[in-house]
Amino acid sequence: MTQAHSRIGPSSAHRWMACPGSVNLIKALEARGVVTDDDASGAALEGTIAHDILATCLIEDRDAWEMGEDERVDAKMLEHVQTTLDTLRPLSGRAFIETDVSLASYHPDAFGRLDFGFLHGEHLGIVDFKYGTWPVNPVGNPQLACYGLGLLEQITAKVEIVHFGIIQPRRQGPGIVWGDAATYEELLVWGLDTLAPAMAATDEFDAALTPGKHCRFCPAKNDCPAYAAVDIKKRAAYNRVERTPVDAATIFADFINPPQE
Repeated sequence: MTQAHSRIGPSSAHRWMACPGSVNLIKALEARGVVTDDDASGAALEGTIAHDILATCLIEDRDAWEMGEDERVDAKMLEHVQTTLDTLRPLSGRAFIETDVSLASYHPDAFGRLDFGFLHGEHLGIVDFKYGTWPVNPVGNPQLACYGLGLLEQITAKVEIVHFGIIQPRRQGPGIVWGDAATYEELLVWGLDTLAPAMAATDEFDAALTPGKHCRFCPAKNDCPAYAAVDIKKRAAYNRVERTPVDAATIFADFINPPQE
């Protein structure tokens, strides 16, 4: 279930929106063989495997334990995937599973793949599965907003509100941590006024390299002059864990506890 990689895709939006020059730097380092796909961390590869198992189970209506264990998949991984399945399956409405989304309306090279979405009445839910333990905050999350914009391009039904959530079983346990929500109009305005200019900035030859917390998972940080110039104490702050607020709000109550037939 692999997909071609977009340099300005949703999954790295937190980085390139803050540091547009990182796109050119990574591209240059890849051309020199300094950064390659083989540099992906063990955690990233583990996450890819967990995503593939989850997608297969959702599409084929199977349970995680049916996938079996091997040298890459242990009982704990299957347990966490099953927890995610048990959270997502009761959600009512039209489901979107491992859905490719295009952001070509904002930049021709921008696309990604949404883990899970669902449409219930005039409400659209965007849910991203995170297998890692590093906390991910759904509030003000550009990755989720990008997925929302991309999915809206495929939906002809009327959508009034788009809700954004993260499911991270190893960090938060069962359930979805819901962040903010946006009206259809608010999300489109964000796309035009914020996302599109940020994407265009990555095309600039002299796009700025701007260090910050987004450097933590940047594949080019060890060869980045802007990061090298940062005081070591600031670098430590970039890697400091920030607590993600757990929102037990009742929004989407109809999805979480759908009416019994």
